[in-house]
Amino acid sequence: RMGRGRGRGSGRRHHGTSRGSKCDQDDPARLSGTRCDLQNPGACAVVYAILRMANGKYLAPGEHGLIGASAAADERGGVPLDSVAWRVQEVSGSWDHSGWVRLQHLLSGKYLRLVVPPDPMEWTFTVEREPEPHGKQTWFQIECSREPCSGGSVHVRVHPEATGAHINYRGADLVRGHGDRQPWMPSSQSASSLVRLETFGLARLASDMAKWAPRRRACLAPCEEAADAVLGEGGSWDEVCASVYAEPFCAAMVRVHGTRPAVTWGSAPAPARMRWARLGCQNYLSTQDVNALAGLDVSRSVAQVPPPRRVPAAAPTRSG
Repeated sequence: RMGRGRGRGSGRRHHGTSRGSKCDQDDPARLSGTRCDLQNPGACAVVYAILRMANGKYLAPGEHGLIGASAAADERGGVPLDSVAWRVQEVSGSWDHSGWVRLQHLLSGKYLRLVVPPDPMEWTFTVEREPEPHGKQTWFQIECSREPCSGGSVHVRVHPEATGAHINYRGADLVRGHGDRQPWMPSSQSASSLVRLETFGLARLASDMAKWAPRRRACLAPCEEAADAVLGEGGSWDEVCASVYAEPFCAAMVRVHGTRPAVTWGSAPAPARMRWARLGCQNYLSTQDVNALAGLDVSRSVAQVPPPRRVPAAAPTRSG
């Protein structure tokens, strides 16, 4: 049971999506390291992308940072763009001319990685807070039938020094880096590794952020001071809160209130504690995530955080 302690909620305020909000803040993955400004999105050259797999669902991280093709539009016909979008960061060459890129998930700020053999998590795709320790396992190439690539049907493969495997849809929302038959080998281009790529700029992202801002504020409301959490556990709970904004809520609890799993609630108000338990925040934040968030100024880049090491309780087997 977590005890009460002295939290970090009285620290400096940071610029965020919602004025006066300590918990609802912009994800630094959207703009960090660029000269872009949300007030002038048309002048931004950053490329963002969404990847749709063979089952029609978007590639996105879930619990324990595991990647799946599991993000689908909700009953209103949409999903927050930043929850399924990736920032395309060129590391060698141009992304649209077979260059190598890192893909940074916008909502979590973490980087796509293929876990290579031998590893208990081998052939799975995960997201990592710090890409450098994983080398070429975080380098990807977007393969198009014609260059320059402008989207449409593509294949996405990891660097040859990290097996050269393609992102492969395996059914039941699962994606892996191996093929469809044992013994498992790096997946090659096939119908199941076909990805529907759509790229866009900051203007579209900014518009979508504004559209979803009220829902996001409601989902994160219990993290604020008790007097401000007027929605409590009532109208601020739905599937979007439970899935899309789970990790941002959990991270805000650590950053703002100094919450430490199994150690202290810090300054977290009662509605925030209830939401933490209901979401199962332990499934979204590793020990390394918690340590990083506790000491990280959100105005700094995510890339300055120490690397995490996650081993989920129910790791996929080699037959996955």
